[in-house]
Amino acid sequence: KYKFWLIASLGISAMFGNSMSKGLGDKFGFVGLLLYIILCGPIFAIIWAYLLSGLISWTGRWLKGQAKINDILNIISYAAIPLILTLIVHLIYFSLFGSSIFTSSFDIKDFGVISFIVYKIGFFINLFLLIYYCILFVIGISVLQRFSILKSILNIFLGIFVIIFPLVIIGFI
Repeated sequence: KYKFWLIASLGISAMFGNSMSKGLGDKFGFVGLLLYIILCGPIFAIIWAYLLSGLISWTGRWLKGQAKINDILNIISYAAIPLILTLIVHLIYFSLFGSSIFTSSFDIKDFGVISFIVYKIGFFINLFLLIYYCILFVIGISVLQRFSILKSILNIFLGIFVIIFPLVIIGFI
């Protein structure tokens, strides 16, 4: 029922994090960056989720799985709730460091020891949430496809590999 909102929220959270790590504030003004995050994040996330759902369903059939695309899309959206929570950490970063966190010249050392500690705690919270997402996603695919955990991981890797391999080949041409 809420899968599109969850996936869109995931896209905003992911785009917020990517904008910080890639220094996109150097390319866009702050307002442009916020528009980019709010508009492009959900679009990219929905496209990615549908593509990944289709590929996991398709490669799952190679392994004798039986999940449908819509069921996998549900797993992607609900497993993503921990990753959506990373937006809270990103907003805390933004409140502490301002728009400078979106620039390539951002250096945590310029903000003092307390800010450094908060930044590192946020990093570990985000890492924990990412691991929790992966666990939920693998278990969800395992249940849907009626696979073991290892076979579920293989199914996910095959689905991702089907996307990555042709892009790598094209990149080398």
